[in-house]
Amino acid sequence: MKYVIPGNDDSAKAIRLYCRGIADAVLEGKNQALQETVAAAQKLPPSNPANRRGALCAFLKSRSEKAFSDDPIPKHGYPCFPKSREIQKWQKLLQKWFADLRAATGLGMMECKKALVEAEGNFEKAEEILRIKSGAKAGKLAGRTAAEGVLAYAISGNVGALVEVNCETDFVAKDAGFVEFANFVAKSRCREKPATVEELSELVEAERKAIIAKLGENMSVRRFQVIDTANQLVAYIHGALATEGVLVEFKGSERRSS
Repeated sequence: MKYVIPGNDDSAKAIRLYCRGIADAVLEGKNQALQETVAAAQKLPPSNPANRRGALCAFLKSRSEKAFSDDPIPKHGYPCFPKSREIQKWQKLLQKWFADLRAATGLGMMECKKALVEAEGNFEKAEEILRIKSGAKAGKLAGRTAAEGVLAYAISGNVGALVEVNCETDFVAKDAGFVEFANFVAKSRCREKPATVEELSELVEAERKAIIAKLGENMSVRRFQVIDTANQLVAYIHGALATEGVLVEFKGSERRSS
């Protein structure tokens, strides 16, 4: 597109008018896309929400995911096309579907929106897309140093395990999701009894990729110690940072003497 800008005092005014014309056209196009989406949704039977979700997401995929994003507030008084109640209803419905997928996977809203639109509303397919992307993200972060972390323990019968799981920052080390992953690693060691760190890491690889995708840091299982005994076991993790801990074998009762 070409537009001649006068070389005089009217140039600024001409640029303003030109930009406003472009903005008006963009807003009008987005409004038309929303109207077409609502019209497509109204043709679907209300008794089949899965088909309706699929049709809406397929339509967004063919147009643009941004068709249901919030418009920025214009700075120069450009006219905004009002959204009808019907449009607002379908926007809220789509946002609920995106939020449901986020709750199921623990990943970011934008990642879930893109995955569900790409999967044309199929939740299972969207989860698979997110799993693949999580694996790719874990691969990209593999070279980054993970020097922080926590200790976690698990005791199952007469077998106890104390494990160290690392991440990149102490901020993530305090995250409830990361701590839950560390506890899962310890329980996996007690349950499956792998002999080496490599074998234990392989057992928890799917969970590791999932928590990496959620928190955005490299993570690894560094080491573990195991006690398999006929005696009793007790463990203690010291402090909020959980960087010091012990696993103790003993004979007798756990009850403290007064």
